[in-house]
Amino acid sequence: MLEAAGHISCVHDGTRLFELRDDPRDE
Repeated sequence: MLEAAGHISCVHDGTRLFELRDDPRDE
């Protein structure tokens, strides 16, 4: 999963990704 998150981080802002993960409602 970490690898997937890292890959997405490249496409999307790392901070943004973490925020979405922490708050799925934001999606």
